[in-house]
Amino acid sequence: MSFTRHCAVWTAMGLALALLTGCPFTPQLSVSPLTIALGGTATSANFRIENSGGGTLNYTVSENLPWIDIATTSGSKAGGVVKGSITTEVAFVQVVLNRSALPAQGVVRGEILVSSDAGNQTVIVSATQSGEPLLQVSRTSIDFGLTDVTEQFTITNGGNAQLEWTLAFPATATWLNVQPRTGVLASLGKQTVVTVNVSRTGVAAMADPYASTVSIVSNGGNASVAVSMKIPPFSVQPNSVDFGQTDGVKSKSLTVENNGALPVVLAVTATTDSGGNWLAVNNSSPTLPASGPLQLVATANAAGLAPGNYTGSIKVEAPALAYSEVVPVSLFVPGFTVAPATLAFGTIGDPATLPLILTNLGATPIQWTATIAANAPWLSMSATSGTLTSTQTINVTATPGTVAPGQYAAQITFAFDGGQDTVDVSMSR
Repeated sequence: MSFTRHCAVWTAMGLALALLTGCPFTPQLSVSPLTIALGGTATSANFRIENSGGGTLNYTVSENLPWIDIATTSGSKAGGVVKGSITTEVAFVQVVLNRSALPAQGVVRGEILVSSDAGNQTVIVSATQSGEPLLQVSRTSIDFGLTDVTEQFTITNGGNAQLEWTLAFPATATWLNVQPRTGVLASLGKQTVVTVNVSRTGVAAMADPYASTVSIVSNGGNASVAVSMKIPPFSVQPNSVDFGQTDGVKSKSLTVENNGALPVVLAVTATTDSGGNWLAVNNSSPTLPASGPLQLVATANAAGLAPGNYTGSIKVEAPALAYSEVVPVSLFVPGFTVAPATLAFGTIGDPATLPLILTNLGATPIQWTATIAANAPWLSMSATSGTLTSTQTINVTATPGTVAPGQYAAQITFAFDGGQDTVDVSMSR
């Protein structure tokens, strides 16, 4: 029971008694509940205003929300404002939903202010229309261009009831796949991510893009997403060329495949990032036949290049079709060489020695190490590591007496700054 229900009439004696017993003399504002949710079947709700202190509480209830109306069991009302005063009784304020003023979908929120001579409080009010689903789709079109293969869009329930949806696309669009194809979104704000994939495998190139439509049908409306993709007129393999380590000339092949049904006039350009014109292609203006691949030969010439890594590219372009592919190219020119690349001792009965010449092609000293394969106890070297400034001769010795009669082969691996080199060694006893 509240303090106010114990307070007597404020006579002098009553006042003294109230002060002695702790009964508050000033009013105190109490409002409950402080949140109200309307919508669906809930078209009205009440909150209460109490004076939990003493004396008289003067209050004002005001709002400026077009979708609700307020009324009270006591007090006076003018527009969206209710005024009243209470001592020990309770004032009930009714909040009535004006559904016609609500937006078609979604949740609206607002405030009802209760002000008084004992402070203020706010009642938060939210409302929705009666339960109806609403289909919302995040995209209306997807263009995969020439290279993209995966995209996504989102289906959202923007309404207040369960959304059931299904999507479909023409069976003739064999290059298209969409997942998932059906789903249920239970309530407002629930979402599903739909993944769209395209495959260009086995699909012929043509001037116009391939196009189709993904249709979404639901109990909350329908929508569609337009999907398109293009097929590159040709493809180049491999998509990168690494000439590896060389101080001479190396060549690699490129294969150009026609994805369409007509010949394509190409322009092929070799470009280097540094080191001059060390990269070349055998045909700068070939015609890609309608059927069958076109072979190109790329050549790297490391002669005259300082030791180091080099990069470049080969651009294969169809100017009339505004399409091109660029193949990155790399080359490593070692600062360390070993000669010869093979040592053949032939058939021997006694130990024999052959020389290897190590050369530093640069100006900076090079640290090097050499490792003999573990299966070659018959093979030894005069040095297995060192610092090379210009040239150095290493003697390699084959000792046939350490093994049984037969033919033997092994490999010596030289490791140095930035790379490695190998020498093949053979012997017969």
